[in-house]
Amino acid sequence: MPFFLIFTLSLLGATDTAWFDFAAPRENQTGQYSVVGDGVLEGYSAHLIEVSDWYAPGWSNRIQLVLSNQSGQTLNQYPVMLDLSTLPGELFDLAHVSGRDLRLFMDDGTEITGTWLEYFNFIALEGSLWFRMESMPQGTTTLHLYFGNPDFENSGSWEEIFNFTQPVEGAYWFYPDNAQARVTSLTGDIEFSVGDGTPVSIGPADVAALTTPRGVIRSTGPYSMQALEDCSDIPVPYSMAGTLFVYPAQRSTDIFHFYSPTGAASVTISDGSGVLTSFSVTDATSLEVNQDVAGVSYFITSDLPIIAYHRTLEANDGHPLLPAANELWGAATGTIYVAALNDNTSITASWSDGTQTFHTAHSTGYIALPNAGSTGSGPAVHLEADGPIGAIANGDGTGGEAIAFYPREFMASRFRIPMNANYLLIAAKDASTHCSIESIDGTPLISSMSTSYAPPHANRIFFNTSLSAGNYLICDGPVAPYIEEASLGDERHLLSIKDHRPLVSPTPELSVIGQLTISHYKEGPATVVTPTLTVPQMITSWEEILFYEPTSIPEGTAITYQVSQDGGSTWLYFDGSDFVPVGSLFDANTPAWLAYAFPLLAPLPTLTFKVIMTSEGGSTPVQGPITVSYNYEEGADHFFIETIPSPQDQGQVFTVTIEARDPSERRLEGYTSALGISLTGTAQNPRFSPHITPPMVAGRVSFAFSVLDPAEQITMFITDGRTTAQSNPFDVNRLDTTDLKYIAGDGQWGLVGEPLENPLVVRVLNSQGSGVAFQYVSFEVTQGDGTMENGLTTMNVETDAYGFATVDFLPGEGINMVRASVEGITATVPFILRGDLDIDPLMGAEGSNLCSATAGGKSPSPISSLMLLFVIMLATGLSVRRRK
Repeated sequence: MPFFLIFTLSLLGATDTAWFDFAAPRENQTGQYSVVGDGVLEGYSAHLIEVSDWYAPGWSNRIQLVLSNQSGQTLNQYPVMLDLSTLPGELFDLAHVSGRDLRLFMDDGTEITGTWLEYFNFIALEGSLWFRMESMPQGTTTLHLYFGNPDFENSGSWEEIFNFTQPVEGAYWFYPDNAQARVTSLTGDIEFSVGDGTPVSIGPADVAALTTPRGVIRSTGPYSMQALEDCSDIPVPYSMAGTLFVYPAQRSTDIFHFYSPTGAASVTISDGSGVLTSFSVTDATSLEVNQDVAGVSYFITSDLPIIAYHRTLEANDGHPLLPAANELWGAATGTIYVAALNDNTSITASWSDGTQTFHTAHSTGYIALPNAGSTGSGPAVHLEADGPIGAIANGDGTGGEAIAFYPREFMASRFRIPMNANYLLIAAKDASTHCSIESIDGTPLISSMSTSYAPPHANRIFFNTSLSAGNYLICDGPVAPYIEEASLGDERHLLSIKDHRPLVSPTPELSVIGQLTISHYKEGPATVVTPTLTVPQMITSWEEILFYEPTSIPEGTAITYQVSQDGGSTWLYFDGSDFVPVGSLFDANTPAWLAYAFPLLAPLPTLTFKVIMTSEGGSTPVQGPITVSYNYEEGADHFFIETIPSPQDQGQVFTVTIEARDPSERRLEGYTSALGISLTGTAQNPRFSPHITPPMVAGRVSFAFSVLDPAEQITMFITDGRTTAQSNPFDVNRLDTTDLKYIAGDGQWGLVGEPLENPLVVRVLNSQGSGVAFQYVSFEVTQGDGTMENGLTTMNVETDAYGFATVDFLPGEGINMVRASVEGITATVPFILRGDLDIDPLMGAEGSNLCSATAGGKSPSPISSLMLLFVIMLATGLSVRRRK
């Protein structure tokens, strides 16, 4: 049986307090604390479950990874790149916007401190995180990537990834013995050697001029290097190793150089018509192959990762071969040529001027793109294809070289210029990429911002000053840079800080366990249902609810409440005006709302709480002990309800009389409480009004009562929270509400903003012409600036016992119109009213008239009444008290 709010109760008597301690039931409590979902009871409190073995307190989430090392050996100081775009998208939603809260742990809780966040783009959902384990065992290793701490920012250090305690192999120098080279360190002091040449020390301020043999390059750290020779470029780093290369052969006689760092490789060179040649590249041995490709595209495949360099017999187009990819970035140092592995490959070129061109390439040839440049004037471009492609751009004619386009993973952000350059042309992945040229000692010399076109467009930066050997190029995003070397006028690539690193095959691979991130705490919802408190006295009102330590609700967490006054059969929440049954766990009150509404609970003797806890995962809310206080008095032994005549009519008022009596049937003269009312019927529980009796006077109350729905065998139940009584059964006949009549208030005028002398009055009638009690009438301002007595332009007013609805009106200046309507009744009642800034002394005098007229035409459509909900928002939050 639903009971309703009691606002006026006898305050005579005493006050008592009851505890809910979240440990065990206390005095006058039955049942146990019951936890459903991801919650746990611990130490006189409740909270969400913490994930076991959480190694980064304060971090909200983690992703579990598996690192697989199938190389057959333990790898020491081996850099590994984690492609963040392969991880669940939640990473970019929950991590710091900069990504600088990423931390990596092994399964035993050991943190991998050697990490470097190379790139993080939470909009594009991509990025790269490098890490290095001092020792990577064979087989699989479980790792945990933690993120989600807004107060932590540390992007790590690339020096910890790409500097080594001993020289490591990381590139091959394909140029002839005694070739002249220039080498600069990209870090501090490095130990450096080429082939069987003498190792040298190169400091950070050095631009070393070396005469080098052909061979493997070993170094303790990253460097930048170029040859002072025709048809030369950078050494080819192991980072550019691949098993598929696709390139155009647009001129001259092709010569290829290969090196296999990880074992004997079987290699094939083909064109669109078939295999041109096949051969084996011996382990750790370079091989030169003279295989001309007659003006079409060529494809190089290998069963192991190899590095490759291309040049021509005519000393043109010397450049490293980068592996084929579906996306490339580059710049038009001259004409751009694109080759595709497959026929009918669709290619979109997104240029740095905001335009796009669309192309189709075939395996039997190559295509030339528009927008060729000269002396660095060409645009940058991003190529996207539906199959593997490769691309080059010729030099601008001052030299005879070509440059290769970069797949995304080869773009970088920090470089050094090893030889004086005429210009530097940069293709930037992101809009508004900032790059600067710094001197050897780190002094900024010049900087520039790229174009600002959104993806998929490439963006362009150009420098033609401050390009002396030894200067640094530093950018805040991934770029593909190309320089024109000053002495020969050849376009060339630049090595980056991440290019010198060892290579094994197969390379270590990372995979994700599961498709979702794991949060530090279970996200819930978790519910805790308390024991049921049964107040032993006759309760007159609930007074206050208090929350005690360790109650806490950190940011990103929530605690809400539902209450039950029937032992958990019906759960209630405060909807802003009343405690009503819930529809789901979302129908619940915050601590502040519950504290505000708690005194409005019906004074029923039982009380149970449902505590609902949720979290975004980074922390947990904690529910500590709760106290509730209530007022009580000695109550009636029983109530007597005078016989209710049957039948009654729907919506018509009849009188109900109730007495509070002692065991000897004497009326209790000192009893002054109000009583809660509910009804039951044979077919339904009808609507009724009021839900609470007026306070008793001398132990007796007679009040007007109306049942709003027809029903048979209705029984009225009344209670004071301790004692309950019921009436005789009675029936209610159906009488439809049919009409709305004007009574008074039309045609008035008065001062603006002041209530009119007389209220606006209408009456709701049923089919027998009698007034309908407790029916809502909607008064709505349809013209003018006037308001109802509530300060609003719409007000819902309940009819009295005789069907009359009355509202005061405050006119705005000039003519005001108000319309009264009832849901379900076609008839409406208009009021025409007037407001003046000052009352004309002649108005209303003898001979003066106030006239009103109604224009012809259709009457306005009836307006459905709207329940106006008054919501009192609390300005104060949860008050946590210390437990005494």
